[in-house]
Amino acid sequence: MKRRDPQSTLQVYPHIYSQPYYELEAWIETNPLDREDALRCFETEGCIPSNLQKSLVGVFPTKEDAICSMEELCEDQGGHFPIFLLRQKPQCMMMPAGTYVKEWTFVHALLEDESLVRNYAESDYTFLGRPKEMIHHSEGDIVVVVEDDRTFWGVVGGLPPVYDGQGHGDWSDDQYLVWSAPGHHHHIRAHHVLHPWSSIPSFITTLLAGIER
Repeated sequence: MKRRDPQSTLQVYPHIYSQPYYELEAWIETNPLDREDALRCFETEGCIPSNLQKSLVGVFPTKEDAICSMEELCEDQGGHFPIFLLRQKPQCMMMPAGTYVKEWTFVHALLEDESLVRNYAESDYTFLGRPKEMIHHSEGDIVVVVEDDRTFWGVVGGLPPVYDGQGHGDWSDDQYLVWSAPGHHHHIRAHHVLHPWSSIPSFITTLLAGIER
């Protein structure tokens, strides 16, 4: 029998798989819709898509490495990547896409908002409400929504519960109600509802302001 080389023996380092890793998702700006295409989407699809498209996903060993890469990308690309989602995940198990222990939203590499409750093994974690200082929008505000693989314009119709130390459900209850067209509303995680980072086209303001909520 061949003798095992002690120098090549597999070594197991304690606790390495219990450490987190960080997944960075970048959204790039595309050409905005003109008025005619926006109106068609508003009437047929129930929303006005914004000019953002998911472009890159990177994996990093530390949060600092991920933020450094994000800042470099913003500097190199001249602001063409306005939105980033940074997710903390455990190395010890596979997790579905979009799940996290913690998630942060950055606009132009600056922290905009963050999750309060993880959306993985969520039955063990209760949403106690969002502190007032972390409720960044008011009813009637025009916002940009990041939802799964798309982004769209909307108007805020309801706010998250305010923190009171009482249970308000799970991670999915930390949400804004957002209207995207008459008869079309969405329940969106609070840190996925963003202030527009550039001027809002006047026709979008007119379309969304006319929604009866």
